[in-house]
Amino acid sequence: LEISTTESRDITLSAGAGSGNLLISAANLMLSATSADFYVPINMHTNDIDNVGTLTADEAYIGSTLHLYTGAGIDYVSSNRPLYIASAGDVTLDANSANNNIIIKALNFNVDSSGNTVIAGSLTVAGISYLNGGIDVNSGKFTVDTSGNVYAAGNLDVDGTFTLGTGTMVMSSSGTASSISASSPLTIQTTSGDLNLQA
Repeated sequence: LEISTTESRDITLSAGAGSGNLLISAANLMLSATSADFYVPINMHTNDIDNVGTLTADEAYIGSTLHLYTGAGIDYVSSNRPLYIASAGDVTLDANSANNNIIIKALNFNVDSSGNTVIAGSLTVAGISYLNGGIDVNSGKFTVDTSGNVYAAGNLDVDGTFTLGTGTMVMSSSGTASSISASSPLTIQTTSGDLNLQA
């Protein structure tokens, strides 16, 4: 069944006023137009929606797949109001190729195509964090390099036990004396061998 017009006129399918519904049942609903605007809820519980124009709806219930095809350029899902994605299961963003990226752009959270991430607020992690490239805090004020070397530009306060293994503790300064101080009795001991203090 084909309904068409060769003139610049509208084709209207009306179910009437009140509780009347327009029901379309097909294996696929294909919309081919410069724009396809719907201002009532769209409900496709089992079938796909393939749209080559603009699809606008107050509500859209899609039980299967929503395909976006432009041929070239960028496909968009946009909203002039807050946009929510809610699911009873997982929500997966799949770039579908090792060469593609998922890019998130926002004022307070941004992920670019290289994976660089900017977070304006706090980051709370319940599990362990694997930072294999090193740590740099406040532009070099506290760093840990990939060899495990630690640098702190400020004071180091230790409430527990400070254990020095087979390495050497070196104190160096530029023009001022280095010191070790304690607000309570200070004990320096060795469990094996001599304790050497050299000037």
